[in-house]
Amino acid sequence: MRKEEVIVVGGGVVGAAIAFGAAKAGAPVTLLDQGDIANRASRDNFGLVWAQSKGDGFPRYARWSREAIDHWKPLADELMELTGVDVDLQQSGGFWVGFSEKEMRARQTMLEGLRNTGPGVPYQMMDHAELKRHLPAIGPKVAGGSWCPLDGHVNPLKHDLPLPAQREAPWRPGDQWALLKLLAGSR
Repeated sequence: MRKEEVIVVGGGVVGAAIAFGAAKAGAPVTLLDQGDIANRASRDNFGLVWAQSKGDGFPRYARWSREAIDHWKPLADELMELTGVDVDLQQSGGFWVGFSEKEMRARQTMLEGLRNTGPGVPYQMMDHAELKRHLPAIGPKVAGGSWCPLDGHVNPLKHDLPLPAQREAPWRPGDQWALLKLLAGSR
């Protein structure tokens, strides 16, 4: 059986995870990344590991996003074991804030659709008073919000360190790099 090379463009949270998984499965992988000179989506979104609102109107993407959440803890543990780098995964839940009853109804409808897609996205809608118990600094214009226990984040300054730490040569901005035999088996 012939294995095709996998080329991943972007070494942020998602790109690095895809490259890692493909290499672990034995595929030859090249990860292309601009390094710290690039405007990285993973840094711009603060390293969010987020289930709420992912895939609204796109059931396959919703299922994929939800299933990916379950892979974060084992991935973080494996990266720590292989590289000694803790990506600081925290999945303590996340809040969304709404400013009108209309926004709240739309949010609940959307989240209910996601809850009924594949493995589902659990959520809790909260009125102003309940949300304020969790987020005391919210103002009077906040109508309420939603909370999802799956939401969290990794440290965006550390998530891309474990894989480059496994490279054969020093990395320079603009370099492309391939994962080592440690991750891809003996090639």
